[in-house]
Amino acid sequence: MKPKFTFILISLFLLSVAIRAQGFVVVLSSDYNRAALQEKFDEASADGLNPEILDMKLRKGVVYRVCTGFFSDINAAVDLWDRLRQQGKYKDVWVLPIPENYMIKMPEINREEFARVYSDIADKINRKDYAGLNRYINPANGFYVMINPGSSFLPVYLDSIPTDLEDIFATGIFIYFDDQAGFSKTPLKFGELPAYNCETGEWSSEGCFVQGVKTYSRISRWEYSLLEYDDWDDESVQKLRKAESMIILRTVNTNGFEIDFAFDNGKWYIAAFDLATDCNH
Repeated sequence: MKPKFTFILISLFLLSVAIRAQGFVVVLSSDYNRAALQEKFDEASADGLNPEILDMKLRKGVVYRVCTGFFSDINAAVDLWDRLRQQGKYKDVWVLPIPENYMIKMPEINREEFARVYSDIADKINRKDYAGLNRYINPANGFYVMINPGSSFLPVYLDSIPTDLEDIFATGIFIYFDDQAGFSKTPLKFGELPAYNCETGEWSSEGCFVQGVKTYSRISRWEYSLLEYDDWDDESVQKLRKAESMIILRTVNTNGFEIDFAFDNGKWYIAAFDLATDCNH
């Protein structure tokens, strides 16, 4: 079957079920025996695909699937499917629509401790205490800032937050902090994140929200467009995927922006400042 025709068939199928699905994954392998998937899981892990083994109940019993690319955007899932399909060892991959509960996983955390960390970060953002914020940046991994220059989406990687005023403005990103009216410190609400309405410019709910995430792919779903930038290459994408694999919490402050967190060696770290929206895409 020709690749283009195959793509059309898959697109038509996915469109028919997209209304019921909350997300999409790329399935690398399936089996009724979980142990039989370990080799494929290890292979995908070594390739930086951040796989997960999902168990799904079917009439014949529980089937296990090695999945990657937990996307909310159908086009991003199909793009990854197409790229992996062209690699010999992943030629049998396919796209699977999944319900939202497969994409969300609230980790067991000390919520009071995290609330204190978040409150301290909010204070430092409001005071523009960039030196203080650096205490929440993992020096071994750095962090990303997502912005919308013009109508595009651009993640910027930094190993630390600049503290010199000229260096801050040279990055072209922390100037976005000045657009905030004041980072709210209302009590954290653990659960579902609010939705942003691009037409009205309003959130479905107001406040500070925290949601666990099983597999974060907010940045890498744009990797095709990122490779158009001169300073992005395959090595950059692999580093990005590693950073994404460490994110376990997303927080949305409707009177500010999104901050995504990683937890490493008993300490919370800022993994990403998300100042971008999908409204222009």
